[in-house]
Amino acid sequence: MRTPRLSNLALLLIAVVWGVLMVHWRWQGTDGEGWRWVVRSDVKGYQGYLKALLITHDLGQETPDPDYLHRTPTGSLNKYFAGTSVLMLPWFTVGHGWALLTDAPRDGLSAPYQKALSLGGVVHGLLGLWLLGGL
Repeated sequence: MRTPRLSNLALLLIAVVWGVLMVHWRWQGTDGEGWRWVVRSDVKGYQGYLKALLITHDLGQETPDPDYLHRTPTGSLNKYFAGTSVLMLPWFTVGHGWALLTDAPRDGLSAPYQKALSLGGVVHGLLGLWLLGGL
């Protein structure tokens, strides 16, 4: 039987600590609703593509949010790159399925979406650490 490499054990420890911290502080917070703050700042811009494509079906015609949309004569322009949205798509889809199963609001901002996106961030972070360990 092969013994696990030290880097794999360290990655497992990081995953456990990261998971506990995410659930305790990010999802619960001090008032039980810390999950409401997962989608904020730049994430609103990245998530705007997903919400427009999958929920409201109005890509290019979204209601302008001055924080991340710029109004043009032919619609609106999201100032954020779509590449991050592509990486967020599987997790947004998980959140959408979760919302469908639990009768949560299907608005792209309810708890299932935000928790799935934060979980996706952790998975991508751990994947990056694992890939760095292989160098």
